[in-house]
Amino acid sequence: MSAVAIPLLVFISEFDENGEGVPVDGQPSNASAVPGVAGYSDMWQIRLVLVGDRFEPGSYRDHRRALADARAGRFQLMDPGVVVNCPVMYLDGKPAAR
Repeated sequence: MSAVAIPLLVFISEFDENGEGVPVDGQPSNASAVPGVAGYSDMWQIRLVLVGDRFEPGSYRDHRRALADARAGRFQLMDPGVVVNCPVMYLDGKPAAR
């Protein structure tokens, strides 16, 4: 396991009155790696994905596709400078339910 932080995409619809991102209901975060994949780390660098009104929750499950769409201008990608220790947990040999 690497000690270097890897990207975790958190999809948000807006910022609240405190400047915090409001997560998109029904759209899970996208991790760039999971245990068993080269480069996996428990340390995740949070990247906010600010989506528009036409965003369909649940439509992104692939980190690479989301990054490609951000580069294509489909939504805005922001780095708030936050790193968290958040290991992926396995139960009975399978990733825990989201």
